[in-house]
Amino acid sequence: MLEARPDAFTLWRLSDLLQRLDELDRSIADTDELLSLSLAPWEDWLRLLETVPGTDRGSACATLIELRPEVSAFPSAKHLAAWADVAPGSHKSAGKRLSRRTRKGNR
Repeated sequence: MLEARPDAFTLWRLSDLLQRLDELDRSIADTDELLSLSLAPWEDWLRLLETVPGTDRGSACATLIELRPEVSAFPSAKHLAAWADVAPGSHKSAGKRLSRRTRKGNR
């Protein structure tokens, strides 16, 4: 069996990294709580967005934040779905991209 004992520097470094990880975990939890409070008025919208296939709570929150509940820029639900890339058959079929766009210089 192979045994190794970390030196003092390695132990200090590991301790420092674990402390930073704990700080990041607390920061993420604080951010999650702030987002939950900020998005509470739009809970109905979030639940509706979560019904879109492939959309979880995080995606629904990101979409709502991106839209800033100002959907008036979209003439219809189809336009919004196309913008969100969730319109049925918008650009993929059996995993193949159907977009006709090409990069400049790419023939």
